[in-house]
Formats: sequence, structure tokens, C-alpha cells
Amino acid sequence: MSTQKAFASTGDLAEKKISFTEIGPDLYAFTAEGDPNTGVIVGDDSCAVFDAQATPAMAHRVVEKVRTVTDKPIKYVILSHYHAVRVLGASGFNPQGIISSEETHRLIVERGQQDWQSEYGRFPRLFQDAESIPGLTWPTHAFKGEMTLFLGKREVKLMQLGAGHTSGDIVAWVPDARVMFSGDLIEYHSACYCGDAHLRAWPRTLNAIRDFDPKSVAPGRGDALNGQNTVREALAMTRDFVTSLYGAAEMSVVKGRTLKEAFAATREAMDNKFGSFAIYEHCLPFNVARALRRGLGYRRSRDLDGGSRSPDVGSAASLNYRETKLTLATKEIDHERSGPEKERRPDYRNGPGSERRLPLRIRQWVRDRSPAGRTSGRAKFTPEVSFRTICGAT
Repeated sequence: MSTQKAFASTGDLAEKKISFTEIGPDLYAFTAEGDPNTGVIVGDDSCAVFDAQATPAMAHRVVEKVRTVTDKPIKYVILSHYHAVRVLGASGFNPQGIISSEETHRLIVERGQQDWQSEYGRFPRLFQDAESIPGLTWPTHAFKGEMTLFLGKREVKLMQLGAGHTSGDIVAWVPDARVMFSGDLIEYHSACYCGDAHLRAWPRTLNAIRDFDPKSVAPGRGDALNGQNTVREALAMTRDFVTSLYGAAEMSVVKGRTLKEAFAATREAMDNKFGSFAIYEHCLPFNVARALRRGLGYRRSRDLDGGSRSPDVGSAASLNYRETKLTLATKEIDHERSGPEKERRPDYRNGPGSERRLPLRIRQWVRDRSPAGRTSGRAKFTPEVSFRTICGAT
């Protein structure tokens, strides 16, 4: 009887060295060797922080650094996206307002609690003094497209440049210094977590960031990016990571590889280039699962299992598809739908004709997998049918 391995991140308990780096006039990046970064924007009469850390106790460490450079009040917390490690520390700054995109607000409503529980279980070190979290962080201001914020006379543009890390990503652009705060759209010597990613859109969003030609960037993870050459290096590095991941997954779909083979092929394509990056092993199971799912969405569906029922692809976490949010029986079947289109999505639950409400490519996939389907052309669908079940993992 095999024993399940823990997520790589659960054993990552070593403290990281904190840096507080100036990336422009009165602009700073709080970084910690691949842990989530926070940006600081100091204006004429107040400050804003970009991403809030995972707990109020951890946010207080950012405040301590801010107080070494200014005593101006922290007026706003800006959320780049909805993930728990970015938002749950907001109350520690005691801000007047919390700002996000409308899409991030929607994602907090839809899956904020689930993400909190999942991330806390998988990465306990990032949730120091978790008892200090008062609850989910709710934006007080949400926008669509673009919003301009003024800190006294200092202008800060908040923009949705496109999907990438999530569907709700925003960046902050400070025009007078030509400095950008990118959130997890850009990482530097750190793996991109792609569990919610829009892998085909992400490179286009990176192009949009490149068009600003920023002098410096505070990335989502990794060291502060000072100088245009370093910024371009980080953009290229992030693009390479995303395209390598998606390319390996799409090739696995085309070749009809088993899950074990797909995981191995992704490692072959990525380990040499990215294996030393922060949180690489933690992200890999989620990244492969998401990329395969996106690849299936753009290619004719195939039976990835190929008859093999061995779930051992490197770690037990690799096939924990509930954690990677791949249950076909829920509305999370397609993260890229939102708004009215999302509200019209069929409910894939039991009932007459429930299997007919599945997307065609997945309905055919289930039929082909089912012994009954191979004889009758119909397959029974239940809420327990998931990506993991269809792929034959036990």
C-alpha cells in the first residue's frame, strides 16, 4: 500500500530573507526570496500598498519597513488578484479603502473561502499567526478596465491589461517614475503558479506590459527588477515558463499520452530550465493539470489515460485534482467564462439529460471511457465524475 507524499510546500518551513528595495522615487518592493511580494507607493499625502500578504501579522512586517522611509498613512490596499496569500493580510494595514478589479471581487465571492483553506493547508509557512485573519478580504472599490488613483498629486493608474495568472489580474503603473507593479503576471526566478491561469492569454498580457517599457518593476515573486534590461529578462523568463508549460501539455494531448507520460514530458521540457526556481515543485502538479485541461479545450479531446490506472506520476499530490479544482461536476469546468455567460452555464448535476448538458468534447470523452458507453453510445454522468475519475486515477 503506497503512502501519499505531502505537497512540496508543506515541508518548506525555512524563514526567508526580507529585502526592501527602492525601485523609483518613493517606490519600493518588499521581497522575500520567492515568497509573495508587496509593493509600496508613497504619494504626497498618503501611501498605497500593492498586495497585502497572507495575514495581518505578516502585513505588519511590511508596515515596519514602510515606517523606515515615511510616516504618511497607508490609505489604500490594492489587490492584484484574489489568491489568499495576496489578500488576507489587508486589515493589517488599516486602510481607508481596498481596491480590486470587478473580476477579482467576483472570484472572491465564488471561491475565496475555498482558496483560503486550500492555500493554508498547502503552504502553512505563509500564514504566520493565521488566527489574526478576521475573515475574507472584501474590496471596497472595484473597477473594470482602468481606474486612476491620486495620492496627493501623484497619479497611479490601475489597469486590467489582460488575463494571465488569473482572470482578474491588474497592474499598477506610476507614470511619473515609469514604474510598474505587476503582481504575479511577472515572476523572477520563481515558478508561475498556473492553477487558475489563462495560458494562451498570458503571453499577450506580457506584451501589453512590455509596451509600457517600464524602468523598474515589482514582480509578484522574486527580487525587485531595477533597470530595463532586468525587466525584459523577467518578461522573457515568465513568457518562457508559460509557453513551455502549455506547449508540453498541448503536445501530450496531441500524442494521446497518459497522465504519467504527460507529467514526465512536462518535466523533461521544464526541469532543466526552471527546476531551481522558487516553489517549482509546489506548483508543478497544479500547473500540469491546468495546462492539460486548457490543452483539451483547444484540441480534440482524447483519452489521456490510455488504459493505465497507475496514479504514480512523481508525487501523490500530482493527481489530487480536487485540490486543483478540476471537478467537471461543478461550475468550475471553465474558469474563463464570467459574467452573464457564466450565469447561463448549465448545472452539470444528476437529472434527466444531465449528461447531454456537458460540453460535447467532454461528453464524448466520458462515453468513450465508459463500458456502457462503448456498447450503447451513452454514459451515465454523476457529480462524482471528475477529471481524476475520467483519467483513471484511483
